[in-house]
Amino acid sequence: MITITRVPIFASEPEEESEWASKLLSHHLTHTYIEPDDEEVPSANPSLTLSFSSFCSLYSLNDKTFEASLFRLGNALFDDLDLRLADTVEDDIRNRVHTLRRRDELSRWLRNVVSPTVEAELREGISSDSSTEVFTWLTGNEVDKAAAAAISAGNVKLATLVAQAGGDDDFRADILFQLKLWKEQRIDAHISEPTRKVYALLAGVIDTLEGSGPGQGGARIEACPDVHVSADLDWKRAFGLHLWFGQPIDSSIADVFDSYEAAWTEAKYSVAPPLPWYSENATSTELKKKWNLPSTADHHPDALHSMIRLFADPSSSLSTLLTPLSFTASPVEYRLCWHLYIIMSRCLRVRDFSDRGDTGLHFDPEENEDHHLEGHSPSADLLTNSYALQLEQLGMIQEAAFVLLHIEGSLG
Repeated sequence: MITITRVPIFASEPEEESEWASKLLSHHLTHTYIEPDDEEVPSANPSLTLSFSSFCSLYSLNDKTFEASLFRLGNALFDDLDLRLADTVEDDIRNRVHTLRRRDELSRWLRNVVSPTVEAELREGISSDSSTEVFTWLTGNEVDKAAAAAISAGNVKLATLVAQAGGDDDFRADILFQLKLWKEQRIDAHISEPTRKVYALLAGVIDTLEGSGPGQGGARIEACPDVHVSADLDWKRAFGLHLWFGQPIDSSIADVFDSYEAAWTEAKYSVAPPLPWYSENATSTELKKKWNLPSTADHHPDALHSMIRLFADPSSSLSTLLTPLSFTASPVEYRLCWHLYIIMSRCLRVRDFSDRGDTGLHFDPEENEDHHLEGHSPSADLLTNSYALQLEQLGMIQEAAFVLLHIEGSLG
């Protein structure tokens, strides 16, 4: 008697996984050259036209899934930007415009990602207090809708202030002074918590002792010590508060990322850590029962958070991002990991594995715009082998062979 046990690979249905694997690989193939290397061994060389934006075209505009959001985030952070500046513009001005454009692209992406959560909370009718509705709209950076909600409730003064959300230091200082005045005169006890949360946001107080804005961080927290603005928010909206309200408009993405990191690692203000998307719903417990995972499995950050870290910290390598548990509840599902490695390492050349060797040779883009000289990375080959094995177990033999053509070096 023979007992055959199959290790579960997919968190989703295998049929769905096969469909998307085929779709992504077919798109990949249209941007790939397959030709023999110096040893006459066939090798796949992805074109530089294979970018995050090209993968985004595979998803509909209404697709709000994690996978679609992942490629759109890559497009916002790493794809080339058309700055529309003349060649005569000085480098410091060009770099400043580039920083602002990147931040704006990230803001657009984040606003789109959190909008379903914001709208779901409002549909549930979380409170009869109009300030609660105003605050909820602000957590999605929907300033115009927040101001409209305040007007509908007859609070024209609050609407006027909300319309200036994200204002300059003078505006923030005025709001902070109002919070301090309420506290000194002991009026704050008679003002609802949602209203004080809105004022705290407008003052740039985002549950952290560090941060921008008028005065020292400690003084800013003292103005509203019992108001934790980010409490009960998921990590993406908590990060958004730092992006939209906590940091100046001209700050970099790295500044925003560091501000959020300081907030949740302090663990003082109930700021949500960057948990993977599947841990934010009730289905995660059932999914994890398929695998006997160690307790450290819950410590993997969301892949979206790791991608922002890659952009914010140039010293980070792909090893910090390409962990299956950051993408899915399965510890052995490598589809998205592999595609991100191809785009970021072999096409855009913005990040790589830390064990990438140096050939000592230099690439001349004017001679060949589609191929690059590179050293060998054992981590890259291991990832390629893992994804090919996953495809083989799905019965996708031809696709597995195509993936294996990306192994680096003739011997491999």
